[in-house]
Amino acid sequence: MRMRFCTIAALVCMYGCSALEVDSVGGAISEPMCVIENRSTSDAFLLTLMKRVSNNGYMISIAGEGVSCSSTLQYEAKYGIDAYSGNYLSSATISLHQESKEIGQVYYRRSFLDSDGPSHIKSLIEMLVDKLLPPKGA
Repeated sequence: MRMRFCTIAALVCMYGCSALEVDSVGGAISEPMCVIENRSTSDAFLLTLMKRVSNNGYMISIAGEGVSCSSTLQYEAKYGIDAYSGNYLSSATISLHQESKEIGQVYYRRSFLDSDGPSHIKSLIEMLVDKLLPPKGA
């Protein structure tokens, strides 16, 4: 009986616990910052990311020709869909690079048991940005 309980408890933790890993930025961040557009991720992710970074007090634009950037943000997100919660953010990574060196990263992985929906996706992206790039003066 005890072995069965331990096995069930281990499975719940393995599948039921969302993962959030943060390697926060230690030190000053060079601005302006550019985000490298990931075309395999939704436009909504990019727009929410840029808006939150800007609201936190940082200058940001999309990397491109003629744009000079001191720091770059890269991101990746994977989505899923289920009958209960609809679209959900399955995993996401946002990393900050300065002079081609990664200086910070945040990673999120949704657990099997989470029940978030589309409205929760925006708040997750904002939380990830806040972990990596807290509001200036905070």
